[in-house]
Amino acid sequence: TEAGVPVIVDATASRRAWREMARQLIAHFAEVQLVCPRELCVDRERAVRWCLAAGGVARRGAPGTVAAPDVAPDYEHALAPELTLRTDRQDAWSAIEAVLRLAHQLHRSASGASHR
Repeated sequence: TEAGVPVIVDATASRRAWREMARQLIAHFAEVQLVCPRELCVDRERAVRWCLAAGGVARRGAPGTVAAPDVAPDYEHALAPELTLRTDRQDAWSAIEAVLRLAHQLHRSASGASHR
């Protein structure tokens, strides 16, 4: 960013053109694609929407939470993401570590570019 602070944004941009626009507007941009089988994605969406805990047990949603959008049937997969996470095979902590490594790489490349 202009302030030199790394930013991670959680967003669903189902169209490649939207992600490409972000890439053109943001100097140090990286696309992270999360991949899992559609059935698992639907189950996860249902759990979020209905505030289900592990095992399908209903729980109270946190105040102010908003249901996640439906699974986008017209999602255009990334052609060359900087990072792909297989969320059906990878545990949450290793995925988080991978995203943080990527953020650090972006920060280092931004710092190097600003010192030239």
